[in-house]
Amino acid sequence: MRKYRQLSQIGVSYLEKAPDHGQPELAVLFPVSRRRHRVVPIAVGEEATRLWQQPLGEEALIKLAAGQNPEQGKAAPA
Repeated sequence: MRKYRQLSQIGVSYLEKAPDHGQPELAVLFPVSRRRHRVVPIAVGEEATRLWQQPLGEEALIKLAAGQNPEQGKAAPA
């Protein structure tokens, strides 16, 4: 079953069982046009389920989709 969340700039899609590998998959959807989206998988398996249940912020999801560390640029705890 596919679940979907719409954020202000992107969408987030969660498949409980992806058709190609049978594991949970979390993907970020970037709008390309009114009817088309670019889908970027960001997590598979337990990590996908964890991120769906405890979602990151929109900027962190965009960084993950770009292949960057979402923690990068944050101040270190004192």
